[in-house]
Amino acid sequence: MANLPTVSQKTITALDEAASAGQLTTSTAGGQFARALATANAVATLRDLLTKEVMANVMQLQNNALGFMTDRRDAPYSMDVVRDCLIEAVLQGVSPVGNEFNIISSRCYITKNGMRRKLSNIDGLSYAITPGIPKLAEKGAVVIMAIDWTYAGKTEHKDLTIAVRVNAGMGTDAIIGKATRKAAAWLYDAITGTSVNEGDVSDGDTITVEAKSVTSPIEDPHVEDVPADGTLPM
Repeated sequence: MANLPTVSQKTITALDEAASAGQLTTSTAGGQFARALATANAVATLRDLLTKEVMANVMQLQNNALGFMTDRRDAPYSMDVVRDCLIEAVLQGVSPVGNEFNIISSRCYITKNGMRRKLSNIDGLSYAITPGIPKLAEKGAVVIMAIDWTYAGKTEHKDLTIAVRVNAGMGTDAIIGKATRKAAAWLYDAITGTSVNEGDVSDGDTITVEAKSVTSPIEDPHVEDVPADGTLPM
C-alpha cells in the first residue's frame, strides 16, 4: 500500500482558492499586461502551493482514467512536467480528475470531458451537439455535427463538417467522440473568442482535424493541433 504524504486541509483550501482566483483573474477583461501579470501571479502561486508532497499525491492520478491520461505509459512524465500541465489545466477551468485534460508530448490538452466542463461554466448557455453518421474517407472520416445553442437571449444553429484522423481499430463511437470534442471546442471559441488547445491521447502524433461550415465555403477559423510538418490528415 502506497504511503503518500499527508496534505493538510489548509493547503487543499489554499489550492482550491488559488485555482478559482486564477481562473477569474486570467479571464477578465483588461489590458494585455494586466492579464499577463494576473496570469503570471496565478501560475506562481499555484507552483508554490504544489509542493513535492502535494505532487506525490497528484502523480498517482497519472495514466488513470479517474485522473488524467498521457501518451507515455512505460515512462511516465516527471513531476515538473505534470505540475506545469496541471497548472495550465486548472487555470483553464478544468479538473485534475475525470480525464478532463491529457498530457501529450509534455503539453496540456483539454479533452472532450474538459470541453463539456468549460461550456457548462458559461453562465446562461444551453446547447446541444448532435452527430451525423461518420463517412469514411482517405486517412480518416468526415462527420457533420449539428450544433444548437442559446446564449445571451439568442438562439443559433450551425452545421460543421469535421474531418477526423482515424487510427487503427477505431470504431464509430471513438470517431464521434473526437468530432464531438472538436465541435465543443468550436462552440467555446465562437462564444468566448478563445481557442482551446484540445485533444486526447488516442490522437497519437496526428491530433489535427479540420472543421468547416456546411453552408459556407470559407474555412472555419477553429483549426487546432496541426502536426509539426504542417500537413492535414485529409
